[in-house]
Amino acid sequence: MNQRFTYEDFKVIYCHASQIEGNYELLDGEERSRYERYLSKDKKEEFLKGRAFLKNNLAESLGLSAKSISFSYTKNGKPYLSEIYSPHICHFNLSHTKDYFLLAISTKPIGVDIETLRSVEMDEMIHFLSPQELKSLKSISYEKDRIIQLYKLFTSKEAFIKATDKKYPLEQISFKWSKLNTQWELDSPQVDCQFHSLRITDELEGMVCCLQNT
Repeated sequence: MNQRFTYEDFKVIYCHASQIEGNYELLDGEERSRYERYLSKDKKEEFLKGRAFLKNNLAESLGLSAKSISFSYTKNGKPYLSEIYSPHICHFNLSHTKDYFLLAISTKPIGVDIETLRSVEMDEMIHFLSPQELKSLKSISYEKDRIIQLYKLFTSKEAFIKATDKKYPLEQISFKWSKLNTQWELDSPQVDCQFHSLRITDELEGMVCCLQNT
């Protein structure tokens, strides 16, 4: 069963893959070609379920039929609904990991990420952490808390990248640790956005990034 939560600027829906029924009939021509290119049966099933989850929830939100929904794509490959769906234009983003799908729908540009928590050495993450971020993480005494905050930071960056459609290179995106609020705050670039952390299960960390004033 889908789990739904509504916030001021967006709503999020997540679901275990076992509860989603893939439907080849929902795919348009481009999606069918993409589906056939997958060599792995698991990848094909994942794609079918992801598209079914996405289109069925968009259809319910917008009052459309799932089969009528066909996506356009930005130059970076992010799907969106073109102006032919006006006035049903909305922003959405989908993420998947460990048999869970996470979807956000909003009237504003949005990005989501969901990741499976696992133990990791901080130095292994140096390719995506700024020196200050790494220093802040290493200052957290308890390993469990450090891992949780590492994934909150990682998912924040991924959600921001997806919300902005890769407008900013990873090396330009940095966060600062707020001891007062015990959370990560976007430090650079200066973009007005809202982050919302989601604990899907004890092993899954999710994050939503919704751009403001766009």
